[in-house]
Amino acid sequence: MGAIISAKCKCGFKIHSMYLGGGMNNYLVSSKFPNYCKSCKTLFIANMYDEQIVCSNCNSNDTVTYSHPSVVKILDQSKLMDWRGGHKKHGKLVLYPRNNLCPSCDTFSLEFTSVGRWD
Repeated sequence: MGAIISAKCKCGFKIHSMYLGGGMNNYLVSSKFPNYCKSCKTLFIANMYDEQIVCSNCNSNDTVTYSHPSVVKILDQSKLMDWRGGHKKHGKLVLYPRNNLCPSCDTFSLEFTSVGRWD
């Protein structure tokens, strides 16, 4: 079962719903997770089963998952979600609710919130 997540920042940046993980019909080939593009500074969703993650906005491969230490300050906070979905080279994916890098204002004030599940 997949998760539906929203993202928002105090600067006004907002994404209402992102469908993460995989569903009953596609979990063996699809594991969606938020990523950050260092080239164009955007948040995008990628299939973590892909061997190489490429930005859907600018086609750059200079990307990191939103579980990478360069885009999240892990300050003794609980996990919003974690799983081992996708290509082996990406490892365990962890999404933290607070202190994430906002692609709009470039501060660690982006928050992810669970808004539901999908299948």
